[in-house]
Amino acid sequence: MSDFLGWSEVSNIINHTLENNGRLNDSQKASVKNILMRIESSGVIIADEVGMGKTRIAVELIQAVKEAGGRVAIVIPTTLGFQWQKELNERESDLAPKHTINSLWRYMQAWSDDENSEHLDEEPIVLVSHNFANWRIGELAGNRPRADGHCYLRSMLCGESMRQEDYPIDIILMKT
Repeated sequence: MSDFLGWSEVSNIINHTLENNGRLNDSQKASVKNILMRIESSGVIIADEVGMGKTRIAVELIQAVKEAGGRVAIVIPTTLGFQWQKELNERESDLAPKHTINSLWRYMQAWSDDENSEHLDEEPIVLVSHNFANWRIGELAGNRPRADGHCYLRSMLCGESMRQEDYPIDIILMKT
């Protein structure tokens, strides 16, 4: 299970640093404050025009969740992996994971026993491409409902089969 200290701690972390945050403009700071008021009770969807700072707002939340002991899975289009790596590392030098899980090969490499492996059940932040999250093997391909893809993603990140209520990732962001 996660050692997540809760959304009130995330709020405290962000509120402590938000005023002097040079990465966000005033509008983005106001958005972060609104998110903090709603996320625990109902979750949030960040939707805006291209270039308005949705990724930066999400990165602030991700950093605070990590600092509060939580875990984050970010589901993205494969082509945005480098952008997310860059944005996360601009916020904090070691915030981004080493790789985006975008293929079976990358997934298997993450679980290998070499010194560069990233055991996904131990990583606080995981980037997963839509393409990887949707793949199926063999004859199961046409017979599994779409919802099973999300259950598979959960078990993949945890390293074992788990029920949704036991899942130790505190926030899942889906970027389209």
